Amino acid sequence: MREWSRRSAAAGLAGVALSTIAPAAFAADCDAVFPSVPADHQIYGAGGGAETQTIAAVAAHLAGLPDPIIVFWHDPGACAGYQAYLENSITSAAVKYWSSSGTQGVCNAIAHAADFAHMGNDHELCVENGLVPPANWPEADGSFRYGSALAPVQTLNIIVDKDSSQESISAEALYYILGFGAGAPGRSVAPWTNPAHIVTRDPTSFAGQFLAQSIFHDGTQAIYDDPGRNGDNGRLGFRAESDVIFRVDAFGAVNAESPLGYVSGSELLADARSPAGRKTKVLAYQHQHQTAGYWPDLTESSREKLNVRTGKYHFWAPGHVFAHVVPNGSAFSNDSVATFIDAFVGSDDLDVLDLVVDHGEIPLCAMQVSREGLDGPISSFAPVDPCGCYFESRVTGTVRCDSCRDAHDEDCSEPGAVCRRGYCESY
Repeated sequence: MREWSRRSAAAGLAGVALSTIAPAAFAADCDAVFPSVPADHQIYGAGGGAETQTIAAVAAHLAGLPDPIIVFWHDPGACAGYQAYLENSITSAAVKYWSSSGTQGVCNAIAHAADFAHMGNDHELCVENGLVPPANWPEADGSFRYGSALAPVQTLNIIVDKDSSQESISAEALYYILGFGAGAPGRSVAPWTNPAHIVTRDPTSFAGQFLAQSIFHDGTQAIYDDPGRNGDNGRLGFRAESDVIFRVDAFGAVNAESPLGYVSGSELLADARSPAGRKTKVLAYQHQHQTAGYWPDLTESSREKLNVRTGKYHFWAPGHVFAHVVPNGSAFSNDSVATFIDAFVGSDDLDVLDLVVDHGEIPLCAMQVSREGLDGPISSFAPVDPCGCYFESRVTGTVRCDSCRDAHDEDCSEPGAVCRRGYCESY
């Protein structure tokens, strides 16, 4: 019988330490939460919920700097958050913030400019889904331009109950399950034949749009008989917000072979690290025109993300951070936002790089390929400052590369290798 007590294990964890920057207690207005931090060091962002865990970690790091920067984060969904940024307005919204200890709080952003946005998909996909950009996009009003930067890579993962015997799924199977409904006569895909056990996401989320774009070649394509909001059951499944893994686990307690869902890499990693043991496992995925299915990693649980980093696994995309830039586009116009973006997408700060990696994302410096758009053509990519060896050592705890002393390339046995972050990268 399934051990149901595991689901509440996280709730019993001990509380975190007190912050070195103390927010005002029970403040409703965000302006009053950190009265000792200058206003130009308090920035507001909006975007998709898949990124919240990583932003929380980076925000706590920035809050602990000698000259702290406070990040307030509104996560109504990828394109909804991006629209708030384009409209430069986060108004009457409950937003999250984090102190330097990592303690999360919630306050009311009564009327604030949106300093940045972050989402997995790009501008074009939001426009295809109905977003209307401002008439002056991308030039703005002459005092700034709308700018962007690529961020660490995110993955989408097709998951089943941890006790399922299934190992892989194809694009064609997902086309039938999501396009016609699980168990549809003449189009049934075993064992995913119970429509109530297919766990879906909001179609406006990055996960929902990425899946629809990949399977139907249309990010606006709704799945068959979408169950709607608030978990209302339709013919096809249960729409979850942030509890996909919980729902797959609950349905798996009835029949381990039956449930199917999809989550971000950060959610999958959190499940794998659960003190009570993981509830789900990821399926290998065979995309259209592929002859085999691939896990994100070389094996179902090896964690080095090599099939993502080499482009064999389909469901990956670089994140996008959006912020205003000066008119000539040479720099971000807000210094605190620039610091946030540099920390978030750069590889120079090992503390931040570790935070990004530890929350299930792949820094661009560890990638060997890039792609066009959300799921377009893939091409070879050579990062200026590669960190593939360091990334693998961080996520797997093992080392396949030579170790070396900083600035001592002679420690490396491979011709042309360079010592970076303690490991011999190939260049």
